Amino acid sequence: MKKIYNLKGEKTINLRIESSGGGVNHYMKEIVVFPEGSKTINAKILLEDKKGKTPFVVTLDGSTSYSDFENITKYEWKIDGGRSLTGDVINYTFENPGKYDVVLTVETESGKRDSEVILIEVERGNSPPVADIRTKPKLESGSSVLVGYTPFIVNFYGGKSTDAEENIVQYKWILDGTVGGVTELFGEKQEYIFRKSGEYVMRLRVSDSEGAFSEKVIKIKVKEPPIVPVVSVFPESGTAPLVVEFNASLSTCRLENCKIISYEWDYDDDTKMVRGGAFTTHQFENPGSYAVKLTAITDSGDRVSDLIYVTVTDTPLISCFVSSRTSGIAPLTVSFDPTRCSKGEITKYQWDFGDGYISGKQKTVHTYVENGTYSVVLRVFNKEGGVNEMKETIIVGGG
Repeated sequence: MKKIYNLKGEKTINLRIESSGGGVNHYMKEIVVFPEGSKTINAKILLEDKKGKTPFVVTLDGSTSYSDFENITKYEWKIDGGRSLTGDVINYTFENPGKYDVVLTVETESGKRDSEVILIEVERGNSPPVADIRTKPKLESGSSVLVGYTPFIVNFYGGKSTDAEENIVQYKWILDGTVGGVTELFGEKQEYIFRKSGEYVMRLRVSDSEGAFSEKVIKIKVKEPPIVPVVSVFPESGTAPLVVEFNASLSTCRLENCKIISYEWDYDDDTKMVRGGAFTTHQFENPGSYAVKLTAITDSGDRVSDLIYVTVTDTPLISCFVSSRTSGIAPLTVSFDPTRCSKGEITKYQWDFGDGYISGKQKTVHTYVENGTYSVVLRVFNKEGGVNEMKETIIVGGG
């Protein structure tokens, strides 16, 4: 039997069944007739913020979707045409900036479906920096373990770390394995001397101004050296230019059949590293504190280094000159030479001859034309603004 309902509304269908034995059964069914084009299922997406910055974390809520007469049995999400996600409520993180279509499709148990689409706009947000560690000596390619002998001198450099916003504000080095547990250091560069054998972990944490950070870790394995470098230095300090003698001839091997065949000297100044014997001499031209690095090399290729410190100070600024004569008959010509006894890094000379004449030359000659007693003053200056002076008396008598 087929019945077409042309009017909307609730309808009650009654079915009466009589058996051949005279029994009667009644069945009743309620149906609803909707106007043509009406929906019985509605997909609905709830989302507080549709705009944000990476990483943009959202909760997509489809639980308020409804069907008038059937249960919704399936919630399917698609984000910008990507893979399907299911569930009435899901969490999603937008890692990259862009505009994204979010589609929710709901389906009832009888297969009826409905969809809703919303647009989410994501701007670039703050990305955490990416930590990077470089070392001297260098790590072997593909390795995260640095191996050396005590005293193992390692320079750590974090300057190759990157940040999309160029906003790194802190480099924090965390060294685990030292006496006392953990050592914390701050700054883009660090130098550390491992004086005891053992295994260490160096962690670099780089942070930006918004508190985002990342870490990089390397391991350091320090062993007892096969060589014991011993260096004597004379002198250990003095004024520039300073000539220093180094003697590493008392360095020894710990192992049998071990022989030191050469030495490398790095003077920590603008000169090149020198490879040669146990004895060497070097002149330090400028003031400063120098960490001279000695590396002893064995016939089997083992290399062990040690640092020796030399301190070079400024030469005191001293004004001094030699006069060709200090008395005589007018006209009296006198030459003045400061190069024989003045000291320091002199950048300027200023002469006052005591008779109203002055000069800015280094060496100079002056003629006194009148009798009298004159006080000659030489003032010398250095680049830091320091000044020193010397006075001398010139007596000019009549003829």
